[in-house]
Amino acid sequence: MRLHQLYPDPAKEEATLGHTAKIDIIAVHGLNPRSKKDADHAWDTWRTPKGPKGRLWLRDDLPRTFPESRIFLFEYNSTVVFGKDQGTFVDKANGLLEEIRVERVNTEPRPILLLGYSMGGLLIKQALINAHNNPKYTPIKDATKGLAFFATPHDGGDARLLSRGGLASNIARSLGFQKNGSIFSDLMQEHWKHQLLEYKIVSFWGSKDTTVPRKSSRFNLPGTIESFVQLEGNHSEVCKFGLDDKGRHNLKLVRDYIRELHDAALEEYHPQSEKDQPILRWLTEVDYASQQCYFFNRRQEGTGEWLLGSREFKTWRDNAKQSLFCPGIPGAGKTILTSIVIDHLQTSFRNRNTGIAYIYCSFRPQHEQKTEDHLASLLKQLCKGQSSLPHGVGSLHDTFKRKQTRPSVDELSKNLQSVAFLYSKVFIIVDALDEWQDDQLRDEIKTTISDAVDGMFLLAQPYLKLLKGQATLTAVRSVLKELQRQSPELNMDSKRDVLYKVYNGAMERINQQVPSFQQRAAKALSWITCARRALTTVELLQALAVKPKDIKIDEGSFEKIDKIISVCAGMVTVDEASNIIGLAHYITQEYLERTRNHWLPNAEADIANTCITYLSFSAFENGACRNDDEFDKRLQSHPFYDYAARNWGYHAQAAPALPDCVLNFSRNTRNQMFPTMTELHLTSYFGIEEAVRVLLGIHKPDLKDSCGRTPLSYAAQKGHTAVVTQLLANHVPQPRFIKLFTYDATIDTKDVSNTTPLAYAALNGHTAIIMQLLAKGAAIEIQNDFGRTPLMHAAVRGHQAVLTQLLANGAAIEAKDQWGQTPLIHAARNGQTAVFTELLAKGADAEATDSTGETPLIAAWYRPMDTLTETEFWRIVMGGSDSRLNGASTTFDKLLDKLLLAF
Repeated sequence: MRLHQLYPDPAKEEATLGHTAKIDIIAVHGLNPRSKKDADHAWDTWRTPKGPKGRLWLRDDLPRTFPESRIFLFEYNSTVVFGKDQGTFVDKANGLLEEIRVERVNTEPRPILLLGYSMGGLLIKQALINAHNNPKYTPIKDATKGLAFFATPHDGGDARLLSRGGLASNIARSLGFQKNGSIFSDLMQEHWKHQLLEYKIVSFWGSKDTTVPRKSSRFNLPGTIESFVQLEGNHSEVCKFGLDDKGRHNLKLVRDYIRELHDAALEEYHPQSEKDQPILRWLTEVDYASQQCYFFNRRQEGTGEWLLGSREFKTWRDNAKQSLFCPGIPGAGKTILTSIVIDHLQTSFRNRNTGIAYIYCSFRPQHEQKTEDHLASLLKQLCKGQSSLPHGVGSLHDTFKRKQTRPSVDELSKNLQSVAFLYSKVFIIVDALDEWQDDQLRDEIKTTISDAVDGMFLLAQPYLKLLKGQATLTAVRSVLKELQRQSPELNMDSKRDVLYKVYNGAMERINQQVPSFQQRAAKALSWITCARRALTTVELLQALAVKPKDIKIDEGSFEKIDKIISVCAGMVTVDEASNIIGLAHYITQEYLERTRNHWLPNAEADIANTCITYLSFSAFENGACRNDDEFDKRLQSHPFYDYAARNWGYHAQAAPALPDCVLNFSRNTRNQMFPTMTELHLTSYFGIEEAVRVLLGIHKPDLKDSCGRTPLSYAAQKGHTAVVTQLLANHVPQPRFIKLFTYDATIDTKDVSNTTPLAYAALNGHTAIIMQLLAKGAAIEIQNDFGRTPLMHAAVRGHQAVLTQLLANGAAIEAKDQWGQTPLIHAARNGQTAVFTELLAKGADAEATDSTGETPLIAAWYRPMDTLTETEFWRIVMGGSDSRLNGASTTFDKLLDKLLLAF
């Protein structure tokens, strides 16, 4: 394998440009289904027609757009990289990293753009995961700023891949290309999801691609992070462009979106000089970007389209000097709409001529809601959009830094106007403007009432009504003093009792309605209270329309949502922006959960029966959907399908008695994703104890599904202690010395990733199940494909109780994974303070080194743990009074070396 430099041509004199290039662009090809030579396949992936005379756009077109770049093609043997041995896959990813590292000696800070076609995109993802775990390649991860994926199957692909030739078929099957539990879902996604927000991403997909589904080719991230682009062509045509109209059109789109990655990478790489960064921090430490990402990700699909499409919004967006005021009642979803508007503007105006700045007032404490704080934040955001720090802002900093004071509102306003003039257009968005107040009486009222209700804000309404009746300031303050005097006398239980009486009255009013209204309210409250996620009004109405033994919904059975709200006596409300129906307050939820056995005794069983009846409709008799289009159509015609399919088992598990329909439903193979998954697997996954008891009389407990997993594996992963007890009931524990010569096929069965039930329990923190499995003789040192033991899983996730049990049963405290990392190193790398401390107390070697020579203490220094103070850290490094750590001077020397190299 090697990196082949396409531009500048190494054979020509202009190749010296490589020493002054601003960015490196690296392309990685995918599967080699016909066993071509490595170089031929690498080149043919990106050129058309195939062969030496073909047009290679990476070499022939891209340099015109990015003359100050280096462009490489990664050539490697992809006929074996995607084989059954996932270690080979990891090794190839490391090979890519090593080639990049060697090529970039003395140029680490230069940004990198990675382009991956099909499964080559997966190799890029694995390489970045490896780089995250291996400090040797950390500079590569940090330098990678943009990713372009061409038809990459992030969540698996279509069955048609299996017909692309014998070799491709074998590779795809061994990967589990179409199923969960494969490298695409269990191993890679778990690590990759934590890195998504670190990169700018473009995902390309072909309009005629029948190999990789549309949904699988994207991450569905906000537009500021991921752009999803549809090109004309099939799976192999999305990354090669000829001179015909289609090729030119596709190339223009690809080039434009890569330019966005290129510009963003260079801007991030050198947004302002190092000298300017302290000035921006001096302006304000507040950064609203994380709030923007959080609120935008909470949106429901389609939310806010009415606003973006309105005449008022378009007038504001498309014309100069416009103001748009969007009032709304509390809880109407204004903050979510604000995030949608910000993302829309950031996506629509991707250039340096347009400035966008925003404020989430409700994010900051009231005492920080000062005009100068908000002006400083807006100024900082607009400064960051410039290639260099505006001169006036630097002068402002120098003046007030010297005086050790802060600039006034007027001075900040003048600078804000000056920076705004650097743009041709500027958008300012402010959320929760009503929170931007500086009213002493308002603060006094809020503080007094907040203290009086002590978190139970439903009690605030009668207090506010009392204040509303006061005509003078003196009278208002008199009432406030009385509230302050009374509040210590009302403890939490007293306040809760008041609210519960209110809700008891509401439920009694519901039960005084006519029987049909009572039943309607009871069903609605059951669904809203017990649902495992928030339901839309459409989903709820579909669920309420299902009758026993239905094979489809009678259109005449649908209720009006207003009637549902009415019969529930004020207990439920609808968020108009998101169309989500829910209970009026979290205390309402608490009340119904506590009194459910009285008011809603059959809720879980009724919900399970409804879900199963719905999933048994004649419309679904052909089983699972064959492609994304078919699945989208199913969701459009049957909106409740998604919830019912995902959650029927959980409701069956929570029901006091096993619903009659569960066993028949679980036995129907059309209701199973994988043909080899039995009803025992399914009911063990959901923890349906009674069903498992019945099915153990029919099936052997060690049956494997297509992922190599047993019912015990699923039950251990999900934490179903009672089901684990049943599955182990006939297992006889064996002494340790006998275990050396025998192998229990049930308790230690490995799945396709070599993960055992004990490992799944450790990974998810299920201490009781750990104790059960160990008592039955489960092997404690079995390693998965990455060489991790159950003890390492517990250390990574910070499950201290699990770690204690494993150590008490002889788990090897110095075991190493394939990167040479011990449990102590894993705890340090992941900031798990309690686990880190316990491992040290149990004798873990603080001097153990991984494959890069890093020790646990060096890892802890570079990745500080939340509750480990710097003083405590240095006490450990220097040995302190603990004789086990007296040899830590070696680590101290290494640490000093690293610190000195940083200067």
